[in-house]
Amino acid sequence: MNFIEAINFFPHIIKEGSVIKRLKREFNYPLDKFLSNALMIYDNEGKIFLEKIYREYIDVSKSADLLIMILTQIKDALRINLGSNKFN
Repeated sequence: MNFIEAINFFPHIIKEGSVIKRLKREFNYPLDKFLSNALMIYDNEGKIFLEKIYREYIDVSKSADLLIMILTQIKDALRINLGSNKFN
């Protein structure tokens, strides 16, 4: 099923939310000044935290029999900031 078919088929679709706030509050994880949580995929602890958060959202959607839409946190990693990170 593609995206358009899913939108037309499912009456309700939920979206993950507040990932950045949860990282700050629950895990006290230091976010990158320019790329926010984007660099977490290069850090073992970061990967574990991200998986935990996203797994919880997925589990909720499964238990409620709802489709979930998971997106990247792009507003926190704007193109203007990409040149200012430690990987550039």
